[in-house]
Amino acid sequence: EVVGPERWSIDTDEVTLRRYITWMFSHSVDAPHPHQLEALCKLTRHVVLSAHAQHDPSALARGAAPAVTGAPDNYLVQHSAGSGKTLTICALTCILSKLRYQEAHLYDRVIVLLDRRALGWQLTRVLLNFLRPLGMDEEVALPADAGELREALETRRVIVTTMQKFAAMFTGDRKKAAAASEVSVESDGDSSSDEEEEDEEEAEDEEEEEDE
Repeated sequence: EVVGPERWSIDTDEVTLRRYITWMFSHSVDAPHPHQLEALCKLTRHVVLSAHAQHDPSALARGAAPAVTGAPDNYLVQHSAGSGKTLTICALTCILSKLRYQEAHLYDRVIVLLDRRALGWQLTRVLLNFLRPLGMDEEVALPADAGELREALETRRVIVTTMQKFAAMFTGDRKKAAAASEVSVESDGDSSSDEEEEDEEEAEDEEEEEDE
């Protein structure tokens, strides 16, 4: 039996996590690579334990969950070029969007942040391959401008946008969100200047729109 994130708890074992992650990948590629499976299992296991322990402090006393703090957790996953970082992010996004504690979602929305606008369409196409079998393909948004992003932040569960656009729009509301960021780092330290200028111009346009 494949048990999804909506049924995971502090008692969920790694075999269950691996089975579900492998099932998700089967809709996009044959199977996850070992490094993807390991990264996703470690991430999701810790997120589940941390979130459930925060909702149920008695779990700490029972020894069912590790000691955690109330602060949000930050994680870094490093993939070499061509090793499937987009697939890892898409799988993680699906898992985070489905996680629940009792009847409520752990996260009101999941936001995928990109450093280049051109990556948005590519990642969204892959993400839809993961979300469609879950019946969530209508829940993803790729806002084209500040107005669409503002609407998506209120109506969609999964949002793909650039860091610049999100930074200009985020107001620090009380809804709980999980963010996954894909950042490409060039080995020579020189990123694409054209794409950086495009993102800067986009952020400036959004700031002007906000001022109006």
